Amino acid sequence: MTDYQKVKKIQKLSNLVGCMKRIQAKRIELLLLVGHLVIIILCLINLLTIPWSIIRSGLKGLRIVILIFFVISLICVIYNQIVRKKNIITIGYYFCVSFFGSLISQGLIIINFIFLLISCIIVVVEVKGYTLKHYDHKSILIIDIVSLIIIFVLFFLWYSAFLLIYAKTDDSIKVYVEKKLRYFQAQNQKIVNVDLNEGNIKKRYSKNYIKNNIDKNNIVDDSTSTNKIEINEKQIIEKNIKNIKKEADISSDATK
Repeated sequence: MTDYQKVKKIQKLSNLVGCMKRIQAKRIELLLLVGHLVIIILCLINLLTIPWSIIRSGLKGLRIVILIFFVISLICVIYNQIVRKKNIITIGYYFCVSFFGSLISQGLIIINFIFLLISCIIVVVEVKGYTLKHYDHKSILIIDIVSLIIIFVLFFLWYSAFLLIYAKTDDSIKVYVEKKLRYFQAQNQKIVNVDLNEGNIKKRYSKNYIKNNIDKNNIVDDSTSTNKIEINEKQIIEKNIKNIKKEADISSDATK
């Protein structure tokens, strides 16, 4: 029952990822790996090209924090790939690390999205408003917008990966759910068939039992009735013999 509820929960949660539930776990992890590498490169480019001399030093620190968070998330992706290739992702300790690592990475992706959005707005406004020297704020804006789109995609990729780790499977979520539901349906069918067979056997035995009892009772009744008829016939014959003897005795007395 708990396994069935787990499958239904995965099926319900997978509705948020839409087409992602058709993709296998290995491919999702590959997409995560590529996405993290691309976004780390973009963050490094912006970190090196932004004129920090005219921008607050706190924003530079924020950009470094964003980069560190992406590196941590990338380590989780690499760990998941390694344990999945070795087929040990379903084993206790490895499963816990993968499960909570994926959950933490998903949280870091959300935090990075917020931090990068705030940093992007502030940097572009300050660079654009700086009048002493001309800086190309459009390239900074384009890189940050592309980074934000990739982060948005990474969130759904991590969401799908989290569900697949929770399901402990290498298949897609759709395939996993369909397999499990077919299994539970087959089990329910077996239980119903067993119950029906048991019910039929009980009915059959009860009918046979009643029938046998009726037959036995009929046999007993028949035997008792035939015995009664035989006893009555004997009694009538004995009475007739006694009457004949009496009449013979009376006639012999009269002749004397």
